[in-house]
Amino acid sequence: MIAHADPGGPDVPWEQEWQSSGQVQVGGLATHPCFSNITVVTFDPFQDLLWVGTEAGHVISYYKDYELRTSFEVFGQGEYDKPIRAFHIFQDSVLAVTSKKVGVWSKEGIHFVTMQTPEFVDLRCVFVTPVDPLTVIFAGNQPHLVKCILPEGEDPQYSKYPLPEVTEVTHLKGNAKLIFAGSASGKIVVMNIDSFATVRVISVQTAAINDIDVGHDYLTFCGMFLKNGVYEHEPFVKIFSLRDYRMIQAVSVTRPRLCKIVKEEPEGWTVLIVSDSGSIFCYKAIHGRGASLVFASGIGVSNVQQLDCCCISSNNKAVALGVYGQLFITSPENTSGHFTDNPMPTHLPDPVLGPPLSITYDDEATSFAAVPMPFPHSEDLLSDWPEEQCRPNYKVPRQTFDIKNVTVRQFVGYSKNPLAHLNLRNYNLVPYELDDSESIMTVSRLQAVVPIFYQKRLSDYVAKQRVRKFFDESHFVSLNPYYTEHTGVEPNCESGVLQPLVMVFFWTMPLRNIIMQHTCFDDDCLVCQLMFIFRFLAESNTATPTSLVNMIRVMNTNYSDSQFLQVRAHALFSHLMSSIEKSLSQQLFNEFIDTLRVERLVSQRCVRCDAVSENDDTFTILQLDYPPEALNLPFLRLMEKALTRKSCGEVFCQSCEKATTHTNTAKVKRIPPVLMVDCNQVHEQFPTYWSTRIEKDERRVPYTIPKTAFVPPLDTGLKNCMHGAVCHHPRCSYEHPPKYQQLWDEVNEWQRPAELPELKEGEWAHVLPEKIYVSAEHGIPKASETPLDAADSAEYTLVVLTTVIGDPETGRWDHAVPMVREIVNGKATEKWVVLNELFHAKIPTNEALHINQRWKLPHVLVYVRKDQLGIAKCQPATIPLSIFTEPFSLSGDLQLSRTIPVEQIPGIGQGRIVGIDAEFIEVSRGGPTTYKSVARLSIVRNDGSVILDDLVELCPEEYVRDFATNVSGVVADDLKRQTSKKLLTTMKRVLMKVHCLIERDVIFVGHGIANDFWALNVFVPERNVVDTVKLFRSPVRGSRQLSLQYLVLMLLDQKIHRETHDSIVDAQMPLLLYKIYQDSVADGTLETKINFMYDHGMKWKWRGEGMVRTKFLVKENEEGAAQSASPSPQPESVNSAQS
Repeated sequence: MIAHADPGGPDVPWEQEWQSSGQVQVGGLATHPCFSNITVVTFDPFQDLLWVGTEAGHVISYYKDYELRTSFEVFGQGEYDKPIRAFHIFQDSVLAVTSKKVGVWSKEGIHFVTMQTPEFVDLRCVFVTPVDPLTVIFAGNQPHLVKCILPEGEDPQYSKYPLPEVTEVTHLKGNAKLIFAGSASGKIVVMNIDSFATVRVISVQTAAINDIDVGHDYLTFCGMFLKNGVYEHEPFVKIFSLRDYRMIQAVSVTRPRLCKIVKEEPEGWTVLIVSDSGSIFCYKAIHGRGASLVFASGIGVSNVQQLDCCCISSNNKAVALGVYGQLFITSPENTSGHFTDNPMPTHLPDPVLGPPLSITYDDEATSFAAVPMPFPHSEDLLSDWPEEQCRPNYKVPRQTFDIKNVTVRQFVGYSKNPLAHLNLRNYNLVPYELDDSESIMTVSRLQAVVPIFYQKRLSDYVAKQRVRKFFDESHFVSLNPYYTEHTGVEPNCESGVLQPLVMVFFWTMPLRNIIMQHTCFDDDCLVCQLMFIFRFLAESNTATPTSLVNMIRVMNTNYSDSQFLQVRAHALFSHLMSSIEKSLSQQLFNEFIDTLRVERLVSQRCVRCDAVSENDDTFTILQLDYPPEALNLPFLRLMEKALTRKSCGEVFCQSCEKATTHTNTAKVKRIPPVLMVDCNQVHEQFPTYWSTRIEKDERRVPYTIPKTAFVPPLDTGLKNCMHGAVCHHPRCSYEHPPKYQQLWDEVNEWQRPAELPELKEGEWAHVLPEKIYVSAEHGIPKASETPLDAADSAEYTLVVLTTVIGDPETGRWDHAVPMVREIVNGKATEKWVVLNELFHAKIPTNEALHINQRWKLPHVLVYVRKDQLGIAKCQPATIPLSIFTEPFSLSGDLQLSRTIPVEQIPGIGQGRIVGIDAEFIEVSRGGPTTYKSVARLSIVRNDGSVILDDLVELCPEEYVRDFATNVSGVVADDLKRQTSKKLLTTMKRVLMKVHCLIERDVIFVGHGIANDFWALNVFVPERNVVDTVKLFRSPVRGSRQLSLQYLVLMLLDQKIHRETHDSIVDAQMPLLLYKIYQDSVADGTLETKINFMYDHGMKWKWRGEGMVRTKFLVKENEEGAAQSASPSPQPESVNSAQS
């Protein structure tokens, strides 16, 4: 309903009755009867238009004379995110908000842009700042605001700001200074519009707020309250003063639904109120005199009990009400009908033509085909050919010719005929190869271009960066344009094959929780190595990647890089599963098996005597098989056959008393909560099956070409350089043409030859289903993409998909890439993340499910039952303290082992500060790639006593390239069981001791400590790490970092590292330096000491002999006099600082 009035105007008195003049049925435009309700109405502040949003996702606009102008559906068909939640009208466009998406359309219905981000959880309202119309703020059923900046021609920029004390915002209003967020809990959060800092939280209602409005000096609102367990409308509209945030007036109104301040004056204010029954009230108040009713009027429409939505126009002369899916229109007499002052002209569409008139046709000589049909060509007709028979047949193009030495004369280009040496030099050739023509030249098939986020990239460069002492994460972020918060895996040795398999278990939450609960003392336990990796991945919040080197050592694999990835991946997957089942405890083993186990009843029938025997059978991995009769089956039918696994073979028969041929049939008794599907890439029919299914069922839209290819050159106002693009002057001040080759190189990384038929926008088809419904009623497995009628039917969602990237022509698939679905609050989202070693990218569901026989085929699929998606992450198992209390030594001499009583283990209840240092050696696994491995680890208490000083045994498959004895102090005999005279242990026990200290909240102090933790492959929270490199580093004296040797000499007047390094000393010295740092901070001399060390180091080339701590207390003038009186000594060389 639209009601008109003129508040205080000269032509229409406010007391005049508002009468109904008609109504518009909006529900008829909905696609389903249950989606016919109106959800939001908004007046256009620029034109005489009223915009309406419905539950069916339709946006409709009406002209002031109640004539339909625009009607379109947002986000297309098939979207579950349908209801329109809020509007904002710009001068030329409309912004519509749904729960998780925001779109902008022209007022004629042309789509401009779609905004979607994980921060959009459940949107309810929108607010556009009055200062900058391109800054839009969103809020809803989420504990934060999302600010979106809409730069012209660029992607939107999002920022998130937390909301205190509220989790669900229902209304969002503001003025030039403040933002007001009304919540469902009855609180209003007041925030600064520039900084989004919280100014005040006002508790105004006991239940939800119905509406708020903000003026310059006043805030008005109405809401609900709880009465006898039932929510009811509070019969008051309250007015707050924004100067002191106190209530100054409460207006009594029955069931208020909407309120708006229509006029602010120095002596008072005027407010317009709409009740939930459709009545309209106007109150005017003067300070100190209370509020008086100016007028009250009904809408003149019967049977109105509750409004769906309502709105007041910008000129305060019209009110629109949506009731029961209908837009009622009422207006008083003598009103102009304008919704806004000085409206812009509105262009209405031409009227729709009616159906053509019938004509008499009695011409028997002319065929009906000559008569034009009175239907548009775009409509589907009953006589149309099937679509699959009308698809264009794309032919292989001929190889293009390189035309060289082109000369231009009189605007005509001349060049030598490239066919001059052929018999067809006088003929024109068609641009493609004909089926019945003789090939004159070799035609090579166009190579498929793999998208950038699937390619194996940057590993060599990043690996070099990781070997550096202090890894700067900004290097990694700059290499990853699709940067995500997920921790990557460092490419090394077999990690290219093993990393996807590890990600399968980590991102399957039920399996991850089981593995995280395991711990044991078996040095060859593969599950413990998985547990260490899962701890790193789950706790790390930085870009520093984890490593799989320790896990590869335990697996003891000998698969060379020359073997195909399918063979290596299949063997590693089988080895990984068998090792997990053997290593788990009985309780965890049962949980692990119950999560994956498929139970069957197998019937074996002897072909010779027809004797039948039955036995139970179980398996954990659903391995697909590709018999010849199954090559034309859909993927789900293939899964059903894999569940039953019919087979035929020779088995000993008790009746025949000899081995005879038996046929096996099976009935499924149990389907697990997690279905792990192995696509069995080593099967010889694997490529044939997937090529057949992809050609029949797989479709996708073309890849989007990056915008940078179409960005025009900027007008800088500079003159053009005479050398053009070939100019090599590094500081040339003239304008140069853009390097289009670089732009098109980027385009070519995305663009691929179009071999599939052209599809409509948004049309996808996949071989792999996103969701499946599985049942095993009466022992017969059924899988479908639609819900089943069976009682045991369960819904499964695809959460992990690993694929292999390669080339079928060469038969090599050299790169495995896992993709995982993001799960938020137990619900599967539409966001997927490609975990391509160090390179991550967020992709939509359709892109993740798409496979291509030319470069992308599936490897492992994980379907998780719906009730298992919401499983929370569990804490890892606690490392037993017996790792410190029980003696252990690989060399056999237990007297070398250090045992510590439980009460003396650092951490909770004991001294939390320890010093740590590790020594490394350079090893390889037989190939050219080398990496650092921990050879010795020392940890000391705050008083300098030794807690741990262990040497790590070498792995038999590792070859030591360099012991670095002059730096590490380690020799070859120290790392062998037969010859070692020191405490020799395994890498696993060292890791268990470090993780035990981490669990006890120990603070680690060291020099360049990040390098030690990287080599150990453990993650320590930043609050528990003290690095003396950073403590004594000057941010204004360059990027040089002071070495431990230099700091000890300058601050402690001691010399270390004269011949070799001792890790115990290198662990004790940072503790002493940390004490000096704390004392210097307390007495305010830290900056003086740091500046002195940098000045002295640069002057004496970082040699500090003879300079003791007392030098820092000498005044600058006394130091200068001392240096002028006697020549400075020339100390012996000291190792320069590590940079």
